[in-house]
Amino acid sequence: MLEPRSAPKSSLNVSGADVNGANAVGLRRVLLLAFGSPSVTVEIQDPADADRLLRELCTRWAESAQGLLDLAVGQKTALDDLRFIKELAKRLLKAPHSSQEAEAARLLYHLAIAAGLSRFHIDMGASEIADRFLLYERLGIVFSGHPIGDVFRRAADESLHVTERESHA
Repeated sequence: MLEPRSAPKSSLNVSGADVNGANAVGLRRVLLLAFGSPSVTVEIQDPADADRLLRELCTRWAESAQGLLDLAVGQKTALDDLRFIKELAKRLLKAPHSSQEAEAARLLYHLAIAAGLSRFHIDMGASEIADRFLLYERLGIVFSGHPIGDVFRRAADESLHVTERESHA
């Protein structure tokens, strides 16, 4: 007769000694994603849809939307260009014809801010960086495998580092 084997004992000591540095950042990330604000939703999950909606919205505002998302994620895009994109997105948010157009403009707005944070370590956002972590993390997951997702993941990482530095100051 077979005896049930006992589960192997975990070698992880959760007494606090093991939860530091990178482990603490990873733990915080998992907890925030699991228990974070349910109000952080993402309607647009395809960059091509967002690009199409932005082109339609910009046409009504007599603005060029050619490659706005690509410009926002571009490694050579200057900080002033990101500021312009952010302000354009704010204008586009004033009169969308649909909730999807509003989401596309909101995505562009947050992408410009996230790019400034992740590439230049400049926070162009109005809210606290820590308050945007969950949004950036979720957008990083939604757009994983695309440069948009990379920008949001790097911004989420930077927001954690800024929060850590501020808590130790």
